Amino acid sequence: MSETRYTIHLISNTHWDREWYMSHEAYLVRLVEMTDRLLDILEKKPGYRFVMDGQFMMLKDYLDVRPENRERVKLLMGKGQLKVGPWYSQPLETLVSGEAMVRNLQYGLRETEKLGPAMRFSYEVDEFGHASQTPQILAGFGIGGAIAWRGMPPEARSAFVWESPDGSAIWMLWTNDGYGEATDLPASIEDYTEVIDGDPIPRPGLKSKIEALKKLREPKADTNQLMWLNGIDHSFAQEDILEVLPLVEKLAPNLTVRQSTPEEFFDAVKKDYAERALSLGRVSGELMWPGDLLSSTHSCHPSQKLKHYQTERTLERRLEPAALMGWLSGKTYPAWAVDRAWEYVLQNHAHDSLGCTSVDEVYQQVMARYVCAESLGNQVREDSLRAVMAAGGDPGVWIFNTISFPQKGVQKVTLTIPRGLGDGSFTLETPDGREVPIQILNSFPMDDVRYNPRRGHPVWTPATRVVMLCDLPEVAGMGYMKLAFRKAAPKTTMGNLQKNYLASMTRMENAHLSAEITVDGRVNLLDKKTGRTYSSLFLWEDDGEVGNAYVHVRPQTDRVCYSMGQPADIHRLYDGSLGTAFEIIQTLRVPAGLNDLRNARSQEMGEIKAKITLVLKSDARHLEAQVEILSGVKDHRLRLLFPTGLSKAQVARGGQPFDVVDRSIAVEEFPTKWEENYATHPMQDFCDVAESNCGLSVAAEGIYEYECTDTHDRVLALTMLRAMDNIDNASLLKNPDYRMHSAEEQGKLVYNLAIFPHDGDWREIYGDIQGFLTPPEVKLTRAEETSVMPGEPARPVFLPGVGSVLTLSGKNLMVTAMKKALMRDSIILRVLNYGTEEAQGSLTFTFPGKKIAQVYETNLEEKRLAPLSHTDGKVDFTLRKAGLLTLEFVPEEA
Repeated sequence: MSETRYTIHLISNTHWDREWYMSHEAYLVRLVEMTDRLLDILEKKPGYRFVMDGQFMMLKDYLDVRPENRERVKLLMGKGQLKVGPWYSQPLETLVSGEAMVRNLQYGLRETEKLGPAMRFSYEVDEFGHASQTPQILAGFGIGGAIAWRGMPPEARSAFVWESPDGSAIWMLWTNDGYGEATDLPASIEDYTEVIDGDPIPRPGLKSKIEALKKLREPKADTNQLMWLNGIDHSFAQEDILEVLPLVEKLAPNLTVRQSTPEEFFDAVKKDYAERALSLGRVSGELMWPGDLLSSTHSCHPSQKLKHYQTERTLERRLEPAALMGWLSGKTYPAWAVDRAWEYVLQNHAHDSLGCTSVDEVYQQVMARYVCAESLGNQVREDSLRAVMAAGGDPGVWIFNTISFPQKGVQKVTLTIPRGLGDGSFTLETPDGREVPIQILNSFPMDDVRYNPRRGHPVWTPATRVVMLCDLPEVAGMGYMKLAFRKAAPKTTMGNLQKNYLASMTRMENAHLSAEITVDGRVNLLDKKTGRTYSSLFLWEDDGEVGNAYVHVRPQTDRVCYSMGQPADIHRLYDGSLGTAFEIIQTLRVPAGLNDLRNARSQEMGEIKAKITLVLKSDARHLEAQVEILSGVKDHRLRLLFPTGLSKAQVARGGQPFDVVDRSIAVEEFPTKWEENYATHPMQDFCDVAESNCGLSVAAEGIYEYECTDTHDRVLALTMLRAMDNIDNASLLKNPDYRMHSAEEQGKLVYNLAIFPHDGDWREIYGDIQGFLTPPEVKLTRAEETSVMPGEPARPVFLPGVGSVLTLSGKNLMVTAMKKALMRDSIILRVLNYGTEEAQGSLTFTFPGKKIAQVYETNLEEKRLAPLSHTDGKVDFTLRKAGLLTLEFVPEEA
């Protein structure tokens, strides 16, 4: 036995999966019982400390049903016995956006501190990997350390410095091999037997537990300060733990054991490293090493992942900017609604919720929260934009650009035109009198719903819905433009051509791209600028799945099916001056499922219906596609392949929170425990592969997993669907009560994606990618609903036909947040430098009718760091590579 003396920090906790193999409501029963008992223990034993899993949600759930205990909780938090926060819910870092991760900490800290001091330490013991910019985000909230388990490099020690691409760093305290290793430390010295429902279960005694803990912790430690985690999934607080600790010291004289907290352990580790001048390792970038990572959660339950992406982006890229503009236009800011919408989404951030590794009841609850958040957000957004349009005077068609890149060019637009504005025949004009080209795709009569708060019941009035392509003039980043709406003579509908091109090749072409569709539905795309042709794009691949929600495993005997050679029905939908569209319909014949032994795909065949609608707009440098999938098979993985032929490329990359991460194309082999060394990686927004002078990016809504194959073709493979019906391949697979039938994904999936050829640097087209993912919103002026109320004052008209909230200048800079401050009447702007060098930039406030009184730099919590000088609302700044800068603008009347 080693004679080295160690101080053991025993951290009593529970890891509370809010919903997993049972629903949230079922777990709530256990949570209430656990917390009732915990509060009693803490009050009886003033020296007892307990960690509420590093998240606010479990305490919120408890107090929602036990509000009478709120003062007890506040008192215990004030004494430091109950440790809560900093997260609202522990997020799956690689599946939430950077801004959503910031909101998670903002709301977690704010709500926790309404009750008592928040724990300023990141406790994330069971997250499925860690994003590269997490250290910068945590440091932006004054958090200097984290405890975590999964994704660590094989050579890692129990403590190391973890660094973001911008240089921000925190300490990572690694749990080595799981967590909960010191759960239920027994008072019994020797091994014993526990009987439950008549079943004798052997349990290790305290002597055996201590030996196991020493073997687990000591080999990876350079410090004499070690942690034992006294708690695991849904475990109750161990009431007698303070009485057991002296027994540990008696059995292991070289150990000093005390109940501790993450902050105390962190301080002790730092002190030990400093006093003994210990060497401290450093790890940069994402922590996604395989072995116990469970990275296949990125492709489980794609319908939920897609809804997550759409809802999260709606809140940060649509709702928050619209609500801010409405407030600047004189409307009361709907803080309650913005908060409520975000809280629905943050509840879904929890790893078993967002990872989709849960039973069907959980899937249904999660999807319902997204619907609630989206419905609330869309209504508030509509009301806010009506207030903006009312401040612009006469009716018109408004273009709102809520990203920081200027946008122009052909967009698909849908307008509902009430009969008071004509029969749907119209022209549009820019503020300087130029007619805006349009191409009508469809027009049909319908009834419009008009709500009148004075009279109640909705009124159904005749209207015309028009779907068209519209060549929009350039609108500034974070800006707007009002087009004049003129009634005009009827226009001829262009499009809806149903000619069948099954027997021949089909072409779409503009000045930048030429796309040929082959008879089996593949696309050969020529980038005229580089002269490069990317062949056989949109090839379907389907293989088997015998894994589970966490881990993708192909059957021992697999049959991989491709769409190559299978005929496709190809139709031209429309062809006009502003754009062309084709529809590719395929029926993929693949095995219907697995055989009875689950070691091979079945001989019975099933069908997957796939429809791809390709759109090439007249001015576009990218090819758009809407992809619809209706699967009639089970236990399989369906991917869409994009061979690039970029054989010299050594790395591929994928978007991540506030980052784009380069990853080796060659599969690196590491020692693994439960999973393969996967070639797949997480992505957000887009993935990319490039050589020195050309490259190909695929931008996609709600697709979170890609691979770039280590073959000559360097194929970008996007996982569109991974279907299975079990949480894990061990105990839960054998119990039919815990199957995930919804995870077979037999319903329709609809994705929007686009192909972007480029010159070799994805940064040159990054603005176009963001524009595709968040196109301008085009709206016809509608009266504010409350304008009919007696005595309602007319909104002052002060907005000109063209304007913006602010202007950003500087290379490789983008605004990631444009919102009202959480706690003050001011504006928060956050800028990201996505370049490889330090950048010079400026932000200028430009919203009409307002001027800037003060400007501050803040941290991510929106606490002011320092006042900044400005000239007429313009602030110059220098931003480190990969860095974030948060500015607060305090407006006043001009």
